[in-house]
Amino acid sequence: MYRFFDEVTVSGASKSTVINKLLQKNVRIFRAECQENGIKFRIKPNDRQKVIEIFDAICYNYKIVKGIDKNSVFGFLKRRWAIAVLFALVAVMFALIPRYVYTVSVDAPSYLYDEVKGVLMESGVKRWEKTSDVDAKKVERRISEIDGVSFADVKVLGSTVYVSVRPSLKKAEIVDVQKDLPLYSAVDAVITRQIVFTGTPAYKAGDSVKAGDALIFPYVTSGEDNLPTGANGEVFGIIGYSATVSYGGSMTTYEKNGNSKTYRVVDFMGLTGKMPKSPYKLYETRTRKVECGFLIPLGFLEITFDEIVGTTISLPYEQAKDAVIKRASEQAEKVVPEDARVIRREINEVEAGGVYYVTATVYAEGRIDASR
Repeated sequence: MYRFFDEVTVSGASKSTVINKLLQKNVRIFRAECQENGIKFRIKPNDRQKVIEIFDAICYNYKIVKGIDKNSVFGFLKRRWAIAVLFALVAVMFALIPRYVYTVSVDAPSYLYDEVKGVLMESGVKRWEKTSDVDAKKVERRISEIDGVSFADVKVLGSTVYVSVRPSLKKAEIVDVQKDLPLYSAVDAVITRQIVFTGTPAYKAGDSVKAGDALIFPYVTSGEDNLPTGANGEVFGIIGYSATVSYGGSMTTYEKNGNSKTYRVVDFMGLTGKMPKSPYKLYETRTRKVECGFLIPLGFLEITFDEIVGTTISLPYEQAKDAVIKRASEQAEKVVPEDARVIRREINEVEAGGVYYVTATVYAEGRIDASR
């Protein structure tokens, strides 16, 4: 451990005499502590030679633990030149990086993204360009001139240029109804509700449909005539998501046991350190990216390994039934979309040749049209 003060211990001497001798020679004393047979205090390294001369002249028993002075700092850096170079590079980085663009963050609709990026490149907003050369107001005006943009905001913070783009309302498109096709079902389902923008619905709520069936036809009826129009809308239905698990007398279940290990990997200027390996044989992985700030492009990846243990059960089916149903249900739940609304759940058990087959089905309402 490095100290910026020398620590001096004097034994077998009067405390007041020691202090008076030092003060007479203009030696500043810090954090003096009385001990059983002497005194301990601190001095600045540049007073070290004075103290040695004083105590040697009066034959005091003393001990000096040296701290850091200019010579020791230079000596340390000379012996460890790599560390000195690293410190110099870090100092240069802190001084220069905020003056240059490292990251360009664009918040824009996907259909406008390429045009916005093109304007930024033409305006010189790219990595390693000087931040002082970025004319935010001029870039804002150019982006605002893009067809479909209602508002643009450009800010330079540290080494990052933040671009925010808000779209204007889309102009109505002219649809060639002669080439329009029906809206088809993507899955087997039971229709629950329909929102028809244009066209004629083929089914009503409660009807069953198969994947590939036409849900909305591209026409509307006027009297006895069918007038061509677009087939556009949103159709919702109940979809069944199933999973089957077999049980022949034994089964291995896998669960988290609460043990986890988290590692952090530095991400600096797009360079990522060596990825860690899991200390567990069976595990699940969770990853989180953390940005440390906008002044320098520094962050880290937080990687967590959760240990999973397997437990094998060998029981009659009636005793293992709950565990089998739980596994089947978990597998069925995994395939249900996050935005679906669960309606009900069913369990079906079948025995064949001494093997039990458990099928869990989750019925959930969601979009069923192929345009979803």
